[in-house]
Amino acid sequence: FNMADKKIVDIRPPQPKGGEPEIEEKETVKPEPRFSFPKISPPSIRVPRVSKLFFLLPLLLTGGLVAYFTLGDARIEIWPQMNPLLLETKITVDKAVESPDAEQKVVPGASFEETKSVSGEFSASGKKTVESKAGGVIRVYNNSSVSQTLIQNTRFQPPLEKFEGSLQENEKPWFKSKSRITISPKSFQDVEVVADSPGEKYNIKPSKFSIPGLVGSAQYTLVYGESFQAFSGGEKKEFSQVLAKDLDSAKEELSQKSKTEGANALQAKMQSTGHLFLIDAVKAELLDDSSSVQSGEVSARFTSSVTAKSSILAPEYNDLDELVGSLLSVKLPTGKEMAESSLTTDYTLFSLDKNLSKMVLSVKSSVNTFSPLDEPSLKASLAGKSLEEAGKILEKQEGLEKIKIHLWPFWLQSIPKSVEKIKFEVNLTGLDS
Repeated sequence: FNMADKKIVDIRPPQPKGGEPEIEEKETVKPEPRFSFPKISPPSIRVPRVSKLFFLLPLLLTGGLVAYFTLGDARIEIWPQMNPLLLETKITVDKAVESPDAEQKVVPGASFEETKSVSGEFSASGKKTVESKAGGVIRVYNNSSVSQTLIQNTRFQPPLEKFEGSLQENEKPWFKSKSRITISPKSFQDVEVVADSPGEKYNIKPSKFSIPGLVGSAQYTLVYGESFQAFSGGEKKEFSQVLAKDLDSAKEELSQKSKTEGANALQAKMQSTGHLFLIDAVKAELLDDSSSVQSGEVSARFTSSVTAKSSILAPEYNDLDELVGSLLSVKLPTGKEMAESSLTTDYTLFSLDKNLSKMVLSVKSSVNTFSPLDEPSLKASLAGKSLEEAGKILEKQEGLEKIKIHLWPFWLQSIPKSVEKIKFEVNLTGLDS
């Protein structure tokens, strides 16, 4: 304790009765010295603390014992050896039956239909050249003193500069009369003419014409022609033409598209109803087709449309699973079980009736089989055994591929004696990594 902190009170001992009264001496106030002695505190005595671990250790030991006897358990993971069981067979789907028949290998079937109309625009692949000859009227003058007769197809030739564009070798620079005419002396007569070749070059403006057939005679300068209006109608162009193969190709493309859309609609519907969908089992029937043009027409593009019905016969997955399971069970060896999660089955179309009343499926199925554990007997043999002993016991078990032992709490080194504390976990999905 600290003397400097103790309050000091001076008290006289009590006096006997009748004696002098008790007198309290008051503390005399002395002047404070100009210096002071250092205060001296007695040394403190430290009592060592007891470690908390001393108190926790019994609790930990007690908790461990309780956990060992009440909470301890063993979890044993087991991977059985797997052996595949294969099945290859044919299954008939029949609209006439109502339930699966394992002996006859038959399941019921249901019909589904979808109608789809599709259209599209297509390009023409053909080419067609459209040709026409220019024509007009020429007034023929006869300035001679005798009549002049011109036979049909008499040639009339204008100056070459009247033609817009150079004439090709096979294009002659003249027009021919459509009829025979006779022109009286000092008179004229109109005659219709047509160009020798087709094309826009012969659409010439008003011109004078000579008659090549009169060359070398006096009539050549006396008989001539003249037009007063431009010739027209001459044309030579290439256009796109729709061919029969274009229409057939468009029809085939739209038919396939209609079948695809119909099949997709059937698949979506059958997924919701739990039926097997096979694209090869879809039958498409063309109901109608049309086109905006006919074969041979001049057009760069055209539209076509098709309406088709898609139909299918399909069994339910539940019926197929039931039948396949029954057929596999017949082949299952004695003392074996099937790992149902490993079951895989492939269905392909073998045959199909035209009226979609019956079809045959080729079936290939595979499932893993294993030997089941005799858990009561194995638990009894493992109870109370050390990890090493338990491992040897499990290694001697036939049909086991891999084993893992998990003990809790972590410090346990032996299997609990209570079989209720032993749990098996059988892994049927294969070895983990």
